[in-house]
Amino acid sequence: MELDTWHRERRVALLWWRDDDATDATEQLGALFRLTGRFKVPVALSVIPTRFTRRLVQQVQRHPGTSVLVHGHAHVNHAPEGWAKSEFGGTRKLSQMEDELKAGLVLLRQGFGPLALPVLVPPWNRMAPRLVGRLPALGYRGISAWKPRLPDEKSGPLVRVNTHLDPIDWRHGRIPKDDRAVAAALLRKLRWRRAHPERADEPLGLLTHHLLWGPEIEHVIVNVFSHTRNHPAVRWLSARTVFRA
Repeated sequence: MELDTWHRERRVALLWWRDDDATDATEQLGALFRLTGRFKVPVALSVIPTRFTRRLVQQVQRHPGTSVLVHGHAHVNHAPEGWAKSEFGGTRKLSQMEDELKAGLVLLRQGFGPLALPVLVPPWNRMAPRLVGRLPALGYRGISAWKPRLPDEKSGPLVRVNTHLDPIDWRHGRIPKDDRAVAAALLRKLRWRRAHPERADEPLGLLTHHLLWGPEIEHVIVNVFSHTRNHPAVRWLSARTVFRA
């Protein structure tokens, strides 16, 4: 097993869990939280600032190991027709986007208190590069998107830690991937990290969307946790640790 090789080499794989699009307390989110309790794996919820309810706040507060990340502002696509979806990009004014990012962080801090971290998860995992450099001045400490960060994205005041493993097949109707496919993807990503130690300091991120939760997704996630949670070569980290926030 790949993780046994990590253990023999006295290495530790760092993993973390991000779940996107939280707005309200739901049965699906309750199922997710039951897994956090069962496996003692902390989750970071990306919450949409202008859309979350008091019910969500209450549900999150019952799980104090949970972190809350800023999922944009209203999760609205402002990209021109034919462009990739984006809330913070396209032809929008920089000052308007900055105002929304500042407001999003304020709203989550007001609602969730210390559980809200100054970490941005841009909707659709993309935003204008010219805006990324402005995030520290807007109060942000970190940013999280999708795919391995580039080598030149490690420097600077902004902590960048992305997600890399998704159990949903978005290109074929948002269907759950086969658990063997997810296991194979995890194996490939772990092997890549072992072969590229200079790039392996970015924790490997599991990405879920609780609104698409169901028996198939839960089966996949249980398999991932069952094979990693108590392995000596794995550490599941909280977002607070990952982003040093």
